[in-house]
Amino acid sequence: MNIGEAGKKSGLSPDTIRFYEKRGLIFATKRDDKGHRYYADSDVSWLGLLACLRGTGMPLSHTETFTRLVQEGDQTIPDRIELLEEHRVHLQKKRDELDKYENHLNEKIAYYTEFLEKQNSQAAE
Repeated sequence: MNIGEAGKKSGLSPDTIRFYEKRGLIFATKRDDKGHRYYADSDVSWLGLLACLRGTGMPLSHTETFTRLVQEGDQTIPDRIELLEEHRVHLQKKRDELDKYENHLNEKIAYYTEFLEKQNSQAAE
């Protein structure tokens, strides 16, 4: 499939795919006789994983490390697990932080809603 189709299936834009290719995050991009990139299902699966990692806020440097570990082979699986577990801890901390902020917003919304209800009640009297 071409880069546009691969982008749609993976959730990445063609520009992002090209950027990842330049950064070495995509394994040996294949090209047709006209020089256009084409992608197999396995490539799209990898692109989807990259989209997931970046979508969860994994820094590009960690994504590059993860990619290098994958390229080095199965002996790096323990290192990959460690990297992913560290990122999972980061995600949980971020989720907890977002929950705290959401609770604060809910309190403000409740305060303003109550304020308006009192104002409307007083105006009705």
